[in-house]
Amino acid sequence: VLVHVEVQAQEKKDFPNRTFIYNYRIYDLFQRPPVSLAVLADDNPKWRPCVYSHKMWGCRTGFRFRMVKILDYGKNLEELSRSDNVFAVAVAAHLRTMETRKDTRKRFHHKIELTKELYRRGLDKTDIINLYRFIDWIMRLPEELENDYHREIIRFEEERKMQYVTTAE
Repeated sequence: VLVHVEVQAQEKKDFPNRTFIYNYRIYDLFQRPPVSLAVLADDNPKWRPCVYSHKMWGCRTGFRFRMVKILDYGKNLEELSRSDNVFAVAVAAHLRTMETRKDTRKRFHHKIELTKELYRRGLDKTDIINLYRFIDWIMRLPEELENDYHREIIRFEEERKMQYVTTAE
């Protein structure tokens, strides 16, 4: 099975066309039909593209692809925190980032909790470091809060004798 995943964080009018093009290019390259999945990470609950079509002179091409809207998981943050799926952490981080766009103090607290949750889940070191990097990349903080965040995580690691993530990482 070939899987083609498109992650889109902003509304783009040509997104269905681009998804169609990548789908047929994959088919052309491997001579096997891929499954296309759109992960929509934008903030418009109404934007839900999942079809591309065009027609001319009696010819028609139609393409339907699967779509997942991250905003739809906003009601399930509690469930995401209990999930064993590592993607649940990434989805929760994205939702919390969107939620705290204008409140860095709240983002700081969410970032700490999400990072601590990585350890509580009992993930292996590689998964913790990779998810930590993702959370750190998407949940940007002002320098002062970023320093406070790193101090808090180092303290948390020392309490549990787990030196997985360092400030340098």
